[in-house]
Amino acid sequence: MDSKLGYNAVVITANDYYSFGSVMIGREFVGDTVDKYRFGFNGKEKTDETYGEGNEMDFGARIYDGRLGRWLSTDPLQKKIPGLSPYNFAINRPIVIVDVDGRDVHQSAEFANGKSTKAALPMFTSTSIGKDFLLQFAKINQLPPQKGTLNVDLGTQTDGKLSNHNIRFNTEASNPGETSLKIKNKEGKFVDYKSQIFDENVQFEISIGIYATKFDAASGTAYIMGHETFIHAESIRLVLDKFETSKTEAKGDKQKIAAAISTLREDLKSFDPTNKKEYKKNEAKQHATIITGKGNEKLNTFFRQLCDFLKGDEKQLKEAKSSKGRDERIQNEDTEVKKVINGKK
Repeated sequence: MDSKLGYNAVVITANDYYSFGSVMIGREFVGDTVDKYRFGFNGKEKTDETYGEGNEMDFGARIYDGRLGRWLSTDPLQKKIPGLSPYNFAINRPIVIVDVDGRDVHQSAEFANGKSTKAALPMFTSTSIGKDFLLQFAKINQLPPQKGTLNVDLGTQTDGKLSNHNIRFNTEASNPGETSLKIKNKEGKFVDYKSQIFDENVQFEISIGIYATKFDAASGTAYIMGHETFIHAESIRLVLDKFETSKTEAKGDKQKIAAAISTLREDLKSFDPTNKKEYKKNEAKQHATIITGKGNEKLNTFFRQLCDFLKGDEKQLKEAKSSKGRDERIQNEDTEVKKVINGKK
């Protein structure tokens, strides 16, 4: 009850939708009301008479089926995009593209804002390799994100293998473009890892610093997220995965668990920034994979998938390719990386 205005707010309906507009199972609420709410996905009027509750929507120019992610009639402007099906919805990119009434499309405001870091995360998760990486840290009962953290619903109903640990894309990092390892202290806060003593219930966080305004297009930030994830965070993930596997296989055996903890401490030495020599050596080795031999296969796969997602958006595609080119030039000019490549480190 609002004490000033004297009324109670009544929730008539609430729905969570998949990207193309079908209602998520178990994520629908209908209040006690005589009149059903007539509107659904994107605020469009539902026409339930033909295909059932919430399966068909009237966008104005055309009727849309959210289960199929397709219009039920052809695009009146199909000549503008001859390479796509005339029944496609939002150029098959509903997170990025807005299709207001079934006639023409435009880029969503968030993606059109070239300096939006929020736009970069959906680009990252549009790649199967990016989404698969994050799913390993997925938590069903996820707490609200910290301030300055990019957050995304991965649509999973199960905890990931590394759900005990955390992955964070931090837009307020003191060193953007840098990945660091943190450990949860007794107060429940994640602090910089500096070879602290820990037990089998230890919780780590991989914190990835993201530039807030460096790039002309969000895809530049998305590429840096890929670099930090598959060059640096991936190496930490492998160590944590090895530890969690060892704990599971120990089946409560105290000696085996103690051995797993000892191995983890040893494996994490090169991720402790206070151990400057090992830390810099490890970082240079990781960067060297970008320009030696086949390069870093996971980063290369991520870049290919990102470019596929960005097809048709020349500005975003150009920025992604420019970011990759800058990355390669920086590593080629780095003295420490050269030492690794020449076998002097």
